[in-house]
Amino acid sequence: GNFDIIPNILHKRITLRGASGVHTSGGQEFEEYYAHLKKAYPDLQYQIEEILVEGNKAAVKLSYSGTHKGVVFEIQPTFNKINYQDLLFVPLSITVLQMFGCLVKNMP
Repeated sequence: GNFDIIPNILHKRITLRGASGVHTSGGQEFEEYYAHLKKAYPDLQYQIEEILVEGNKAAVKLSYSGTHKGVVFEIQPTFNKINYQDLLFVPLSITVLQMFGCLVKNMP
């Protein structure tokens, strides 16, 4: 992927708290986490299912799929396919949030 765009699309104070116990803060840490996932799941794909915006918050429903071909969180490759959904809640502290290639406008 093109990691050079991460500083342009993620706020410098963005944090990620994943179900696996992962906690990242800022674009650099997110970039490292995403690179780790792409090594474990080289065919990782995501799809935005739905975006809901209310006031200064957005909810983003995502679907992920891929094949476990590399070590992830000390788990050796299983070569099993994964499919899961995730729900992100994002505060919109800026007028336009660009996330995963989509624009979400904060409408007052």
